[in-house]
Order: sequence, then structure tokens, then C-alpha cells
Amino acid sequence: MRHEAGQVMTRRLNTGPLFVPLKREYFEAFARGEKTVEWRREGPKWNRGTCRVGRRVTLSLGYQGRRRLFGTVTSVTLQAANDPPQAEFFGAGTLCILIAIALDPPADTTPSCP
Repeated sequence: MRHEAGQVMTRRLNTGPLFVPLKREYFEAFARGEKTVEWRREGPKWNRGTCRVGRRVTLSLGYQGRRRLFGTVTSVTLQAANDPPQAEFFGAGTLCILIAIALDPPADTTPSCP
């Protein structure tokens, strides 16, 4: 991208929250605190550039997002899917990105006393 004086300007991409649609069983596991890491096949959408530490995350129950959880990426690791169930799902040896996510504490919905 260039501005009028011809200087090259860079545009920071991927600054919004990382959107992660999940099947019900995985969404519920995150909600219960039993799941803290999401596995995805490494590629253009899921890589160290898009899934960087500190980026905000929106976990969605499916694409419709009737329920959402919010958090932050705390670590990112590349690993081959060599053990079940990941090897069965992704294919043995497939390079995957493991995204560790810390969920925000639930919002307090208790009415305050006057």
C-alpha cells in the first residue's frame, strides 16, 4: 500500500478477534474448563501469524453463534498429529497448530445492592 508521497505503508492484518466456530461437545468442554487447547490444521487461516499470543478469541457454538465465549491466545505450538484422536481426524503426520486459550471470567450478572 502506498500513500501520496510514494512511501510504502504497511497494513496490520488480523487485528480483530480470532473467530473459532466449535461443535457443541468442544464448546461445552471449553465452557466447563475441561478444554483449553484447540487443534486446527496448519494453513493460511490457522498459523502463527493469525493465531499469535495475546490475540483476542471468540469461541462460537457453531457459525450461528447463539452462544459465545471470549478469551485470549496464551500459547501457540506446531505439532504433527501422530496420536489418536488427532491422527484419525487430521491424518497421521499432518502439521497442526495448537492454540491455547484462556477464557475471560464470566460477567457478573448479579444485581448490585443499593
